[in-house]
Amino acid sequence: MVRRCLELCRTPLGEFTVEDVRLMIGQGFSLKYLVPLAIEHLNLNVMVEANYFPGDLLTNVLHIDLDFWRKNELFWRQIFESLKDKRAELATHKIDTTTFDSVFNSNDSR
Repeated sequence: MVRRCLELCRTPLGEFTVEDVRLMIGQGFSLKYLVPLAIEHLNLNVMVEANYFPGDLLTNVLHIDLDFWRKNELFWRQIFESLKDKRAELATHKIDTTTFDSVFNSNDSR
């Protein structure tokens, strides 16, 4: 995994696969650049599967350190909006959004 992450550090973002995005986000690398790529994939299919299971990219995104979300509210809001109508599907797949949701009050009108 370390070797793959080092290779990806030298790979243009345009060449990243969904799995590459999932892996690097899971390791906390270059979130400022990779979260927008993840958002693109999640907007097409919130349950996109990289290599492991449906929703594995989303799972890694939801586990990003909360401090990142506090500093990047726009990204948080984009993901929150893409999940809005998918809550039942996420529950079916046992994907918990509680911690992610708690970063900002979802009833807040920012």
